Amino acid sequence: MKLAHRVSDASIKVARERGATAVDFRIDHAAYDVVNDDLIVAFSTGGSLTLPKRRMPEVIRAVPSERLSEIEVEPLGRALWFPLVDEGMTLSTIVETLITPSWLRTRAAQMAGSTVSEAKAKAARVNGASGGRPKKSATAVPFL
Repeated sequence: MKLAHRVSDASIKVARERGATAVDFRIDHAAYDVVNDDLIVAFSTGGSLTLPKRRMPEVIRAVPSERLSEIEVEPLGRALWFPLVDEGMTLSTIVETLITPSWLRTRAAQMAGSTVSEAKAKAARVNGASGGRPKKSATAVPFL
């Protein structure tokens, strides 16, 4: 079998350097806000998120909020453990719980709508030169 691309020593060196500077995304610490029924998770990157109880796995939602107040972060920072409940959540479960298909569609639409191109700029200039967006007609029938 003939290889289409030979990996050079230089490309291996570059890949190793990138790996050495990669950000280690892990859970730093977590707390449960009993008043608002939210799990607050802080990450090693400095970011954090709030996960409402209603979005947690069913086995955890069924537990009284007071029993979620004690939280342990697994040593590698890849999971949370609720010892009073004897249940846990992995980092991937936490992220997947927040990133729903509807959230992805919304973000994709926002990104597509914010696209800047010469064609959009030209269309905006043409519309602006002709008076901009057409006014609503006074005879329009209101939607009932």
